[in-house]
Amino acid sequence: MADPTWPTGLRRAGALGVQGGPQANVDAFNPEIGPPITRRKSTGSVRIYQVSLPLISATERGIFRTFFHTTLKEGNLPFLWVDPMIGYTGSFATRMKFLLQPGQSAYSETRVTKDLFTLGFSVVLL
Repeated sequence: MADPTWPTGLRRAGALGVQGGPQANVDAFNPEIGPPITRRKSTGSVRIYQVSLPLISATERGIFRTFFHTTLKEGNLPFLWVDPMIGYTGSFATRMKFLLQPGQSAYSETRVTKDLFTLGFSVVLL
């Protein structure tokens, strides 16, 4: 089964606020003799981004909620989206997942006005 893609009715990368970057990919230890030793943990690094969808309509909010809760089964499935930090780079999509932490909200919602909302969530690029 192919991964679902970011809904066309929602803003694409570049029309939203993004913060984050690569996580440390280094492991260090102190040997009994000599200076500390560091080395890479893996060949690729994990990138985590906090994304904000500012001032979206009630329709866009509904699209996001359906995508998250139904299409991605409460955010548990990976999906394809243009890298949110880079923005549109042609037809290339990046595989990612929502970052879900036990005991924390899956995403945040703020009602700004009667008809406008701001959504915030974190994604991990796979």
